Amino acid sequence: MSPACDFDGEVCVDESCGEIAGWATRGIGAYQKIENAREAIERIFGDTRQVSYAEYDPSVEAGQVIEAYKPGRFTPLTRQETEVWAWDGLDIDITEATTVEDIAVLVQEYESAANTNCGFTLHPDLEILMKERQQELGGDP
Repeated sequence: MSPACDFDGEVCVDESCGEIAGWATRGIGAYQKIENAREAIERIFGDTRQVSYAEYDPSVEAGQVIEAYKPGRFTPLTRQETEVWAWDGLDIDITEATTVEDIAVLVQEYESAANTNCGFTLHPDLEILMKERQQELGGDP
């Protein structure tokens, strides 16, 4: 179902679009139920995460957007944010004796923890950060 338009050609999604000879037109959007819209979003875009409409577009007024989504299931962190998030763990988990295999396992564990506990996905440089920390401690790369 396409959205309705008012007399000025503006799209009406959830409001009256005007009246002619006693007949009113009311816009309801592309989906009559929010559940149908959510299913379509998942089908069309795959993994997404819900965000506030203000984050989506700060110029949007309250009530104009019911829900907004961004691509990807988890919020991506920058390299610096990843380093800050992982810092305490790097101090504990990385030692001079940490192997490349250990680091690969730790990267997976950190990513899983960030996904599950915080809704984040870590920057791909996490492995490099771990190797740099190991070198600082005098370990082999």
